[in-house]
Amino acid sequence: VEAKDVLERSMQADNSITATHFNLAKVYRALGQARFAEHFFRNVLILDPAKGRAHFELAELYRSEGHMKEAAIEYQAAIKIALPAGKVMTQEEMVSLSSWMSSFGSLLRECGSTRQALEILEQAIDWNGQNSIARFEYGRCLLEIFREDDARRHFSKVEIDAGREPEAGGEIIIGRIVGAEDWCAKHDSRYVELSKPQWLHSARLKTIPSTDFPASMTGAPVAPRVHRRRRRQP
Repeated sequence: VEAKDVLERSMQADNSITATHFNLAKVYRALGQARFAEHFFRNVLILDPAKGRAHFELAELYRSEGHMKEAAIEYQAAIKIALPAGKVMTQEEMVSLSSWMSSFGSLLRECGSTRQALEILEQAIDWNGQNSIARFEYGRCLLEIFREDDARRHFSKVEIDAGREPEAGGEIIIGRIVGAEDWCAKHDSRYVELSKPQWLHSARLKTIPSTDFPASMTGAPVAPRVHRRRRRQP
């Protein structure tokens, strides 16, 4: 609350400072006042239309409020700004872009657009191979289309990136996702007659029902595939 008061006084003195609007929006969001947070994020974009971070924060706000279509639009706007044609990106910018893509891919997966989520998450991993969140979400998508072995490999990489030895080749993560009881049931002789798709479908986590997004939201990947030579890590 004290931070809000300081920022509001600063705005009274000069309401043309983008950072003030941005910080005030984040304070309002932290206070749970989504309407005011949205207002100030929009002010940021009026003052600086190319501020991708404001689009991303708006996307996160909309998502937390359950406005999935609006969130998807803002994620795409943020990603589009981060990928201007011909721009040479720094390592920090690539990490941020990968993070934004993984959030968008996660949203698409939650909304049932698994194939589109895979396309976005693959690009997120391509921009930052150390993005464990993107790799984890990618693995979850693979589970949903019954590519269990591929999912296991990605989950193993998540465990390695976290500084742990892979636990049974990613199977512990799979077990936690689908539920330990269902996972054990797979190996029970009483369930041998069940096909893998039937078993996995019954054990899958409940997700938000599939949403009819506009074609521009879930069609082609938001960014063209960029083939580039990876820089050696120091």
